[in-house]
Formats: sequence, structure tokens, C-alpha cells
Amino acid sequence: MSDNDLKNTENEAAEKEESQGNNNSQRKAPIIPVAHVVTNNIFMLLSLSLQHMGITPEMEQAEEPQSDIDLEEARLAIDLCDLLLQRIKNKLAAEECKGLEDMLANARFCYVRLVNK
Repeated sequence: MSDNDLKNTENEAAEKEESQGNNNSQRKAPIIPVAHVVTNNIFMLLSLSLQHMGITPEMEQAEEPQSDIDLEEARLAIDLCDLLLQRIKNKLAAEECKGLEDMLANARFCYVRLVNK
């Protein structure tokens, strides 16, 4: 979810509240769409899958993964990302969906490379 999407959601909620004549002194927080929360969880799970494969952001491209890997945990995280993405992809912008699909494909590639070693 981009910052602009969140701001638009907040603005829409505020306008709706004003148009309904709600003059409460306390302003209610906007309800965040579930797809945005799931997207954040997909990012977290993809990052976790790479960590379980011993791949860290600090690694050079030619470096080998760390020795403390857990491929079962990596596979679980990747499978969950796939499941979640399939459930929300019709609620995402095309470029956001494409980005998540590319990241998932990269995680799968890393996983297969490690399994076939």
C-alpha cells in the first residue's frame, strides 16, 4: 500500500464522516483494507523466507548462503506468500501485484537453487 493510497483512504473516510453530519469531537481512524495488511504480511514472509535460506541483504551476489538454513521454514513462508497473493491479487493495482509476483518468483528461485545443491 503506497502512502498516497493510505492518504486517499484517510481523506475518503474523513469526507464521508463530514457528509454524514457526524460532528463528534473525536475523529475516528480510517479502517485499513484487509488487502493492504495482507500485502505487508507477504513482504514480511518473503523476507523471512530469505532469512531461512541464509540470504541476507548485506550479502554480495557471489557469496554463498549462511550455514544455518532451514529449508522447511523457507518453503512454508513461500507457500503462504503464494496462497495469500492468490487471494488478494484482484484487489491490488497491477504494478503492485507484478512486484509481489516477481519477489515471490525470486524467493522460489533461491529455494530451488538451494534444494538442488
